[in-house]
Amino acid sequence: MTIADRDEAAERAASIRRTLVDAVQRSWSRELVDELIVRRPELAPTVTIDDPADAGRAGTLEERTLIRAMLSAVMDAVGTVRIDLAIAPPTAGRGLRVRIAAVSERPAEEVRDDLAPLIAAVRGLARRCVAVERDGALVLEFEYGH
Repeated sequence: MTIADRDEAAERAASIRRTLVDAVQRSWSRELVDELIVRRPELAPTVTIDDPADAGRAGTLEERTLIRAMLSAVMDAVGTVRIDLAIAPPTAGRGLRVRIAAVSERPAEEVRDDLAPLIAAVRGLARRCVAVERDGALVLEFEYGH
């Protein structure tokens, strides 16, 4: 084994270590976004995530399933522009809160109309569900905790 071989092996080991550390430190919401983008690379919107407490990981299976369904549907409806996802953990008197703001080349009202059946389902499952247009973005907010 040469010095160059040893150096190359050390570089590869460091790369593997960094990859493993990154995987452990990724939030559930980041994993979800990455998974959805990998499944539909042609969409690839710019996505920002605000989930500092990794509240998505602590959510119930029902909560995580609904977040996944909403985000997937929004990505399909919005296409390739921008999505902002925020997840806040439950607090006294409040359930898990989710906010998805989506900017599309299409009018926000049109996107909301496309998502109307899913929004209606969320209203039946969540304590609170709001779907409004703000500054050209479709904003979906829902809170769990019946």
